[in-house]
Amino acid sequence: MLSISSIKGDAGYYSHEDNYYASGSLDSRWMGEGAEKLGLKGEVASADMDAVRQGRLPDGSDLSRMVDGVNKHRSGYDLTFSAPKSVSVMALVGEDRRFIEAHNRAVAVVMKEVEQLVSARITQEGKTETVLTGSMVAALYNHDTSRDLDPQVHTHALVFNATFADEKWRSLASDTRMKTGFSENLYATKIALGNLYRSALREDIESMGFETVAAGKHGLWELKDVPVDIFSSRSQAIREAAGPDASAKSRDVAALDTRQAKAWADPDLLKADWRRRLTDEKFDIGHYISQAQARVEITAPVVAGQGGMRAPGQPGIASSGEAADELVQKAVSDTISALSDKKVQFTWSEMLAGTVSRLPSAPGLFEQARAGIEAAIEGQRLIPLDREKGIFTSDIHLLNELSVHQLARTAVAEQTVLVLPERAQERDIPAGDAVSVLSQDKSPVAILSGRGGAQTLR
Repeated sequence: MLSISSIKGDAGYYSHEDNYYASGSLDSRWMGEGAEKLGLKGEVASADMDAVRQGRLPDGSDLSRMVDGVNKHRSGYDLTFSAPKSVSVMALVGEDRRFIEAHNRAVAVVMKEVEQLVSARITQEGKTETVLTGSMVAALYNHDTSRDLDPQVHTHALVFNATFADEKWRSLASDTRMKTGFSENLYATKIALGNLYRSALREDIESMGFETVAAGKHGLWELKDVPVDIFSSRSQAIREAAGPDASAKSRDVAALDTRQAKAWADPDLLKADWRRRLTDEKFDIGHYISQAQARVEITAPVVAGQGGMRAPGQPGIASSGEAADELVQKAVSDTISALSDKKVQFTWSEMLAGTVSRLPSAPGLFEQARAGIEAAIEGQRLIPLDREKGIFTSDIHLLNELSVHQLARTAVAEQTVLVLPERAQERDIPAGDAVSVLSQDKSPVAILSGRGGAQTLR
């Protein structure tokens, strides 16, 4: 499961000892090319985290924004990855460290994709554009209990509001109008990112010989035969609040509504209680692990599983080739068709979210989707309506007179011009030759401007 929110507090909030009962120590680390550029590596020091959160970077750069003596700099975003309950049981009650390591690897897979979404707004020669930077500053904290003190392996991946682009540190891009900013793309692709985490973790764990089973909607799964209901106080509260058939969004709302302050308990007593619950269920963890090991010894390496995710060390759908290209092209085409059925114009983030949701979850997912979208622009299936290629229409709509009129009305209302300056050409020709020029150019939309009045242009 993946949830996204704003960073809530300082380093103390994420590193407090009541967040790691079972492991006995906090597992934290820096991640991202931006963090590396700042010299932030390894374990997260609280002083460094707090400074970066406030926009004060180790190299002396200052992104803080003081208003009436108060720093209004936005800290960034908290991406919380929660492992399936059965994985937490095996990791924390069964004390099998391999499950935490698999969780960490799955989180890393997703965070590499998130880094590809990181962007900044850059102004050059009077023109401001959203530019992908690939430079993320993130701090990751592993926690091991839920608010109800059930075993719950989860990671807070904090993406700070800082990125390096065009020789300086900048705040992350935000673009509420054209939806091209980092936060807009992050929230738009939340479901795809969550699916990628679950697929990566599932394939990793299945490669250890453990069997998994589907556990409801939204791609949820659990380890086969591991008791989870006895450790699911939080999930039960959410289900009761949202209902059994609730959507992912409804479950997120219910999670907030049922949230309680985290209590404290003696770690040794808590772990003893967890073990007692498993004993009451007559579940033998040692035997369960032995069965998995036996499967590994008698079966061939897993190549690719139900989620389309590559098994460790094996090639998968992310590989280049005609089949992969066709899959991406179909995902882009289906997204264009689906969006065109609903509206005349749509945003980059809508195109990206729709495309990745139609592709198998695998590393390189977002890179493939972006390449497919760019190919659709080059092939004029997608028609950019602005210089930054943040808003589009489709070739389908440009063949429909009513759709063209609607685009024109929207442009007038928003005081925008539907033209790409780099494609505009100034030609000194008689108005009467314009038709001949346009027939050769074959642009889907053309704007004529000249002297002589409407009669001449007509």
